[in-house]
Amino acid sequence: METEEREEGMQEELNRISSGLPRKKMNTPPPGYFDALPDQVLNRWSDEQSKLSIKRLSWKQVISMAAVMTGITIGGWMIFNSPNDHVLAPITAAEAYQYINENIEEFEALIEPQAENIMTATEIPKEDIREYLIEELQDGDPEELF
Repeated sequence: METEEREEGMQEELNRISSGLPRKKMNTPPPGYFDALPDQVLNRWSDEQSKLSIKRLSWKQVISMAAVMTGITIGGWMIFNSPNDHVLAPITAAEAYQYINENIEEFEALIEPQAENIMTATEIPKEDIREYLIEELQDGDPEELF
């Protein structure tokens, strides 16, 4: 009995509190609504899950492409900005003169075969070759010798 009295008291209190509010008309769901509801909820949930997985894939692809482009950019920068070992630094005439004086024997080997072709029976002394090279260095550019 106590529970019935309690429920009645609660109902009276609710009616008193909501007396100023308009009454809500109770609608009944269409026939078969609750039969189809679980399928509708599951279909909607699977659609939302597939959309989320597509978005995740696209972000993974974007991040992958950004990483590849960053690697290519850094690699290209390192390749094109590396010091070129094969480029020779310019030298002065004094440095060339000093090098030739220190390595005159190597130059004699280059000049002798050419001299033999030009002069058939005569041999040029080493001192003459040395003097010739020194004169050529003093008169012009060492690169013109070759």
